[in-house]
Amino acid sequence: DSVHDENMNALAARYGYEVVRWEEKDLGHVVGHLTGRADYPADTVPVPHIPATTFFLFDELPRETLGDFIADLREEVGYFPHKASTTKNNLTWRLVDLISHNVEEHAVMEKLTRVMRLLPLAESVRARFPDDAKLAQAIDAAKPYTKPREVEADEITACYENLLAALAPYEKLFQKS
Repeated sequence: DSVHDENMNALAARYGYEVVRWEEKDLGHVVGHLTGRADYPADTVPVPHIPATTFFLFDELPRETLGDFIADLREEVGYFPHKASTTKNNLTWRLVDLISHNVEEHAVMEKLTRVMRLLPLAESVRARFPDDAKLAQAIDAAKPYTKPREVEADEITACYENLLAALAPYEKLFQKS
């Protein structure tokens, strides 16, 4: 919408950044080409799946101001969970692949956050009901996720759902009377 675009353009101008909007036809291009680097090919591949999201790609923005820009972006324009900065590695990716990877990574982080928030609650229930083997197993399976490591979306989703299922019999403990 035009108000959104105006706010985005005004914010970018304040920081001295340029806003470039790509079209659907650009999704099959290599990121390096789209960001104006001459040594990346202009060829494109067909894009069978188009992620339904708004995506920000930050190219060569100074780290010193990027955090402030993102904070102002959230406050003045809106919250956009899908964003990335260009790197030496992702310049060779197709834009659609970078966006899809970012969307999946965000979903994984969201589930990880939910598991991390649910784990202390599950442990407090386990302290009250130490003989619940299903709850003990769910907690033990979730604990490795408290340490940084690569996580796949389906495995963290299964862990989260397992923890929820193990807590379900205790739901009344958490309801307000």
